[in-house]
Amino acid sequence: MAIVLLLLSGVCQLHGQKQSLWYVEPGIRYGRVLPNFKEASWLWQTDLCGAEVRVGRQTDGRKEWEQWFHYPSYGAVLRYSHFNRESIGEKIALFGFLNGYFVRKPNFSFFYQLGAGVNFWTKKYDFYKNPENVFVGGHVSVHLDITVGITARMSKHTDFVVAGDFSHSSNGVLSLPNYGINGVTLKAGVRCRMFEKLETIRTIDTITQFTPINSLYFFVAPAAKQSRAEYSLSKPDRPPYCFATTLEIGYLRQPHPKFRYGGGFDLFYNSEVLTYFPGESQGKCFLPAAFAAFDLTFSRLVLHTSAGVYLGRYYRFYQPFYERVGLQVLLGPKKNHIVGVSIKAHLFVADYIEWTYGCCFYNWCDKHPRMLKKKRK
Repeated sequence: MAIVLLLLSGVCQLHGQKQSLWYVEPGIRYGRVLPNFKEASWLWQTDLCGAEVRVGRQTDGRKEWEQWFHYPSYGAVLRYSHFNRESIGEKIALFGFLNGYFVRKPNFSFFYQLGAGVNFWTKKYDFYKNPENVFVGGHVSVHLDITVGITARMSKHTDFVVAGDFSHSSNGVLSLPNYGINGVTLKAGVRCRMFEKLETIRTIDTITQFTPINSLYFFVAPAAKQSRAEYSLSKPDRPPYCFATTLEIGYLRQPHPKFRYGGGFDLFYNSEVLTYFPGESQGKCFLPAAFAAFDLTFSRLVLHTSAGVYLGRYYRFYQPFYERVGLQVLLGPKKNHIVGVSIKAHLFVADYIEWTYGCCFYNWCDKHPRMLKKKRK
């Protein structure tokens, strides 16, 4: 590892004059696995160690959204994790990240990081061969990552990085069981920058007003999941997949370049209901709901969150409330088309993964602009 760090540091110095905004950040990790429930308290005795390589690009304000979010960086991470419990095995994660700053100084920074991607597990649950691993139902799962840390300048092109990380792995009920793995780790690494000093562009100081944008939209979000009812009846056999989808109609208001909010109605269809009520009509599978939403908007990338309540609920095996978190990309010259992926959950327990396509079919602006708080120079 020391040799790799020295080589990377040398490469950074050779490329320093090109003013490249890219950086490479190798690191090592150590931590523990958080128990999912009381009976799994033994998970805390499971060590988690690993290594990663992060490739990122530091923004400098050439695009307006970079200035609004205080010059974040973004990129991809390849991470290897080993668990000292044979039933869990190893995990390889590949995910993208967005890195922002609470404090950013020339020689020091205090940052946060959000990440999302996929995992590959070397071992998974098997009723006969690996019954202990009820946490990983399939070889492939979703990876979610939240990090808080600090960087300290070591040389013209290198920073020392220390960070605490929480990661969650779940397959969104594509394969049962699906308790998931939650890990907490401490990371130490070196950030090797291709630039010596970041020269930022600052133009939003002159922006004092913003014309709010209002939109009416719809989206459809198909999904697939395995039935918990069928799984509980026959663990050795994989239960059949159930089809689910959502039709959402809503309103969004963007009063600021950084965020938007809104609400509307969801109409859910979930054929899993028929495994709880055999012989019932398809009408049992439909369920209306109302929701409120809040989004962070990074130009065309949107971090979407919403929370809702079911209306007229006639069965009790679901919680009355649900949550949704996901990523969306806005397409088209007017950013009217929406594609994305999200996880629908009940009290933070995944229900299924949604694949979204939608459209803002009617947009209008306020008659008067909204005054913005003037930024400090």
